[in-house]
Amino acid sequence: MSLRELIPMLETNNMEETISFYEEVLGFRCVKKVKNDWARLERDDVAIMFSVRFTEKDHPNTFLTGGLYIYTDTVDLMWAELKEKVKICYPLETFDYGMREFAIYDCNDYLLQFGQDLSQNMN
Repeated sequence: MSLRELIPMLETNNMEETISFYEEVLGFRCVKKVKNDWARLERDDVAIMFSVRFTEKDHPNTFLTGGLYIYTDTVDLMWAELKEKVKICYPLETFDYGMREFAIYDCNDYLLQFGQDLSQNMN
């Protein structure tokens, strides 16, 4: 028995706005949608799913007590493409632990971090 894949399932208050943000701003595409209840979005090897609110009664606002960390080999290009279009958590920076990264918030205020491992480029 083995695990094969991890795909986050996040709640959204507005499925159409979420799909639009991920497609138009982040370059994902909606590959499957069931009414306005559920959608799967993909870009390259990354997938994220969104659903209607199941926890709204207990939690009126969407939240995630962490972030989604997305590895890329073109972090500088992604930063240049996104920095004027999104709400920024922290700008592009190179960290002592060998990652070059930045973080933004999506239309639901979920934290998305984009990082490039610099040790992969040192040959």
